[in-house]
Amino acid sequence: MIGQDDWWPVVHGRVPISSVSMNLEDVGAVAAQLLTDPDAAPGVHLVAPAVVARATTIPGACAD
Repeated sequence: MIGQDDWWPVVHGRVPISSVSMNLEDVGAVAAQLLTDPDAAPGVHLVAPAVVARATTIPGACAD
């Protein structure tokens, strides 16, 4: 089983669920930089997601 967004109940629930982290802090940092930089290049700016493996994909894994 794997979830998405790596939010609090997924991390701290009874069984820690593996999840795809969208790295929202990094997304916010990139957005803030683009909004405040007058020389920022227009277009799509990608922030890579990350898989966070926990107990649902790794036997014996514990919470972060």
